[in-house]
Amino acid sequence: MKGFIWRKDGYVMMRCGVIPRSAKGARYKLVHRIIAEHMLGRPLRRDEVVHHKNGDRSDNYPSNLEVTTQAKHAKLHYGGREKNKKGQFV
Repeated sequence: MKGFIWRKDGYVMMRCGVIPRSAKGARYKLVHRIIAEHMLGRPLRRDEVVHHKNGDRSDNYPSNLEVTTQAKHAKLHYGGREKNKKGQFV
Protein backbone atom coordinates (compact mmCIF):
# COMPACT_ATOMS: atom_id res chain seq x y z
CA MET A 1 0.00 0.00 0.00
CA LYS A 2 1.20 3.46 -0.83
CA GLY A 3 2.04 5.65 2.15
CA PHE A 4 2.89 2.77 4.50
CA ILE A 5 6.25 1.37 5.61
CA TRP A 6 6.72 -2.06 7.22
CA ARG A 7 9.78 -1.79 9.44
CA LYS A 8 12.16 -4.69 10.06
CA ASP A 9 11.16 -4.75 13.73
CA GLY A 10 7.52 -5.49 12.76
CA TYR A 11 5.96 -2.07 13.30
CA VAL A 12 3.93 -0.39 10.56
CA MET A 13 4.31 3.33 9.84
CA MET A 14 1.96 5.58 7.89
CA ARG A 15 2.80 8.75 6.00
CA CYS A 16 1.04 11.71 7.62
CA GLY A 17 1.47 15.13 6.07
CA VAL A 18 0.10 17.01 9.07
CA ILE A 19 2.66 16.09 11.75
CA PRO A 20 5.97 17.96 12.15
CA ARG A 21 8.94 16.49 10.33
CA SER A 22 10.84 13.92 12.34
CA ALA A 23 14.58 14.14 12.91
CA LYS A 24 15.16 12.11 9.74
CA GLY A 25 13.03 14.46 7.65
CA ALA A 26 10.13 12.09 6.85
CA ARG A 27 6.52 12.55 7.94
CA TYR A 28 5.67 9.08 9.24
CA LYS A 29 3.93 7.99 12.41
CA LEU A 30 3.48 4.55 13.98
CA VAL A 31 0.06 3.16 13.06
CA HIS A 32 -0.64 1.64 16.48
CA ARG A 33 -0.14 5.06 18.10
CA ILE A 34 -2.51 6.72 15.60
CA ILE A 35 -5.18 4.11 16.34
CA ALA A 36 -4.69 4.37 20.12
CA GLU A 37 -5.02 8.16 19.97
CA HIS A 38 -8.23 7.78 17.97
CA MET A 39 -9.57 5.28 20.54
CA LEU A 40 -8.78 7.70 23.39
CA GLY A 41 -10.00 10.77 21.54
CA ARG A 42 -6.80 12.64 22.43
CA PRO A 43 -3.05 12.54 21.79
CA LEU A 44 -0.99 10.08 23.84
CA ARG A 45 0.85 11.61 26.78
CA ARG A 46 4.63 11.34 27.01
CA ASP A 47 4.34 8.69 29.75
CA GLU A 48 1.95 6.47 27.75
CA VAL A 49 2.91 3.60 25.46
CA VAL A 50 0.79 1.25 23.35
CA HIS A 51 1.05 -2.48 24.05
CA HIS A 52 0.18 -5.14 21.44
CA LYS A 53 -1.65 -7.77 23.53
CA ASN A 54 -0.87 -10.70 21.22
CA GLY A 55 2.75 -9.64 20.65
CA ASP A 56 2.28 -9.10 16.89
CA ARG A 57 3.52 -5.57 16.20
CA SER A 58 1.74 -5.45 12.85
CA ASP A 59 -1.67 -6.40 14.34
CA ASN A 60 -3.12 -2.95 14.93
CA TYR A 61 -6.77 -3.84 15.50
CA PRO A 62 -8.14 -1.76 18.41
CA SER A 63 -9.01 -4.95 20.33
CA ASN A 64 -5.30 -5.88 20.30
CA LEU A 65 -4.04 -2.52 21.57
CA GLU A 66 -3.75 -1.40 25.18
CA VAL A 67 -2.57 2.02 26.35
CA THR A 68 -0.41 1.76 29.45
CA THR A 69 2.50 3.45 31.22
CA GLN A 70 6.11 2.62 30.44
CA ALA A 71 6.53 0.98 33.86
CA LYS A 72 3.46 -1.26 33.47
CA HIS A 73 4.52 -2.10 29.91
CA ALA A 74 7.94 -3.26 31.11
CA LYS A 75 6.27 -5.52 33.69
CA LEU A 76 4.06 -7.02 30.97
CA HIS A 77 7.12 -7.95 28.93
CA TYR A 78 9.72 -8.71 31.57
CA GLY A 79 7.61 -9.71 34.57
CA GLY A 80 9.94 -8.08 37.08
CA ARG A 81 12.99 -10.06 35.93
CA GLU A 82 16.36 -8.57 36.79
CA LYS A 83 19.07 -7.55 34.33
CA ASN A 84 22.51 -9.20 34.45
CA LYS A 85 25.81 -7.30 34.05
CA LYS A 86 25.44 -7.39 30.25
CA GLY A 87 22.01 -5.72 30.46
CA GLN A 88 20.15 -8.90 29.50
CA PHE A 89 17.04 -10.02 31.35
CA VAL A 90 17.45 -13.24 33.34
